[in-house]
Amino acid sequence: MAKFMKLEVKGKEYYIGFSNRASVLKAERKGFMKVLRELDDTPVEATAKLLQLGLLEKQPEITLTECNKILDGYVEEHTTEEEEANVGQISKFIYEQYSAFSGAPNGKKKTQELPIVEM
Repeated sequence: MAKFMKLEVKGKEYYIGFSNRASVLKAERKGFMKVLRELDDTPVEATAKLLQLGLLEKQPEITLTECNKILDGYVEEHTTEEEEANVGQISKFIYEQYSAFSGAPNGKKKTQELPIVEM
């Protein structure tokens, strides 16, 4: 069973993640790797794009403008004097989900070595 991050903002629920390689492929075709490269140069905009790709499977109609509003609302609702919202947690989850289904190692587990044989 796939795991999704549930993000609640302004009374709405959003489900972030990928359930299979096909959903990761769809995100790749929409520019997932390009967005990862953009994170260093334009972190605010790239984070919204990453969220949009993370929402693609369960809520594909969400626009980039809406993603920016979702992130703004999340920060507003989850920042207090004692705690602050962690938008990076969302990006990290999306990347880890992508890595798990794309076959790329995410650093959490030892990778299984495939046997090399002479023929």
